[in-house]
Amino acid sequence: MAVEQGNVTRVRQLLREAAQTGFKPAENGFASHVEGIRGPLRRRAMVKRVRLAAAYYGLDAEIDAFLAEAGCASLSGLDDVRLRALSGWLGAAMDRLQVVADHPDAPAAR
Repeated sequence: MAVEQGNVTRVRQLLREAAQTGFKPAENGFASHVEGIRGPLRRRAMVKRVRLAAAYYGLDAEIDAFLAEAGCASLSGLDDVRLRALSGWLGAAMDRLQVVADHPDAPAAR
């Protein structure tokens, strides 16, 4: 099985270019995974991440309460500002649940 020298050279060039482009970590945690996506795909990705995280952490009742307060029947009915606010709240809630910390506005659970 012979490897063509041109292909090897091309792969090496691609690896060098990839190493030269720096990686910049996102600052806002949960919403950061969809920051590089633009337009409707970005919104769709954020809605999906909110749904998955709410189901995984058992926060469906809180999401439903947020939607009721916003007057929407589903996450897709939220405008971008409210969706981003919900995503930020959910990210903070996930962080608290991972370290078993209480919500700052709630009494101690222990």
